[in-house]
Amino acid sequence: MYYIDSPTKCVDAFDYDIESGSIYNRRIVIKIPDNSGVPDGMTSDSEGMLWVAHWGGWQVSRWDPRTGKQIDAIHVPAEMVSSCVFGGTTLDELYITTAKRGLSEKDLKKQPDAGGIFRIKVNVKGMPTYKYAG
Repeated sequence: MYYIDSPTKCVDAFDYDIESGSIYNRRIVIKIPDNSGVPDGMTSDSEGMLWVAHWGGWQVSRWDPRTGKQIDAIHVPAEMVSSCVFGGTTLDELYITTAKRGLSEKDLKKQPDAGGIFRIKVNVKGMPTYKYAG
């Protein structure tokens, strides 16, 4: 189980007991560099890698949570990257959401696509999601 702690710029992992629902053994698996924005939304792929949206960082990055190493980055023409998720018929498209709230008129002129959703085909597949049966 993973948790983004935006104020510390870390992604933490927990062990999860499926029987009891308990989490334990909290540890840092990713530390976002200071010049890369703040980690916001996150998803995982079929290889167990994590994709992290960088609020204020113009990108989504791909990380190996076992080593803490960054593997890749996808840059977008919007500063405030809020989240990402896999989609498409074969789950090989990454959808990236961005925001424009709080940007000045000057900033909005430099990034007219801020607040948009971007889609990019990637060389890895995402994981299927499960519907909530409430």
